[in-house]
Amino acid sequence: MRILLSTILIFVTTIGAYGGACEKEEFEYRLSGNSVCLLMKRYGTTNPATMVVWLHGNISSGGPANYHFPIAQKFATDHASENVKSVALVRPGYREGTHPLVLQRLAGLERFGVITLKTGVTKSLELSNWYQNFSSNPSPEARRNASIIVLNSKGEDGARFNLVNAWPAKYSVGPLEAKGKDVLYESLEIVFEGLQRVS
Repeated sequence: MRILLSTILIFVTTIGAYGGACEKEEFEYRLSGNSVCLLMKRYGTTNPATMVVWLHGNISSGGPANYHFPIAQKFATDHASENVKSVALVRPGYREGTHPLVLQRLAGLERFGVITLKTGVTKSLELSNWYQNFSSNPSPEARRNASIIVLNSKGEDGARFNLVNAWPAKYSVGPLEAKGKDVLYESLEIVFEGLQRVS
């Protein structure tokens, strides 16, 4: 397969204010190149004989970031009979063509942190059993929706946060020291895919 780079565009060779590789690249719409994160749109056949790549470079004027998308799409349409794939790449952080005075940031994949539950060891096996059961069967059906409730000074329900598709990632107990004077704790790290405040 031949790969052509369009001559009207500038290669991304300088890392500017929005440099840095992608936090998460899935190689479908986002990938890292030369230490910068690039957004990608592809047009044309899925099994090309020739691929043309359109790059938006690091130019001092900060021109419109999306001007070459329709160019790439039109090229693929005009050369459809030649079995061509047309790929447009752009580094996030440039102004959109329709908003020349406003910096348009592009949304990426939503990411949530990890919640750690920590409590003194009791006779309850609920946390350890959940971790063991999930470790032996880490299927999507084994994930749970859960709620975290913040109590006020009177012990009444306050703010409530719902976790979506939560699952236990790590369970630990310690320190297990016979001569130690510290309280024995157990902790559970929970990964989740959504967070909603409902009250």
